[in-house]
Amino acid sequence: MKPSKLKPDGAPHPPRSHLATRTSRSDRGWSSCRAAAQSDILTLRIGGHFNLAATTQFELPTAARAAAQVVIGATIGCRFAFVPPRKITEVIGLSFGSTILLLAGTLTFASILSCLTGDRFASLALAYSPGGVAEMSVIALSLGVEVPFVVLHHIVRLFLIVAGAGAVFRWVKR
Repeated sequence: MKPSKLKPDGAPHPPRSHLATRTSRSDRGWSSCRAAAQSDILTLRIGGHFNLAATTQFELPTAARAAAQVVIGATIGCRFAFVPPRKITEVIGLSFGSTILLLAGTLTFASILSCLTGDRFASLALAYSPGGVAEMSVIALSLGVEVPFVVLHHIVRLFLIVAGAGAVFRWVKR
């Protein structure tokens, strides 16, 4: 049986040469995007080497930082323009409560593991604290805690949460 030259809606299929042209154009677009990303990474690496060698001492002007904070604050504030104050208060209360619960669980788990393993409590508390890996790494660095230890445990914690959430939701759904 010969394939039809018409699409289901009755329009003819484009010729194969047209499809080949579109594919090659999209490949060119992808490769140029990839090249731009590689040049950006190269620029960042070069800048990083200059900063590590202490040959540059760039600091963002205070006025620029203040302007950026105003723009970011206004952008976030505009999202709450028509939200009633009662709803905002309710969300703040729920956020505060969930933060207290998460930190209580973190501190309990860290103290139990600290007693069992002999690791520093601060390391374990940072490793299991709610938050981002980058933020916990910076805090670990500033406190003199082993950064790889905190990062590894934090990533494992996030993996277990993501993997476990699906299982918990499937179990609750039944």
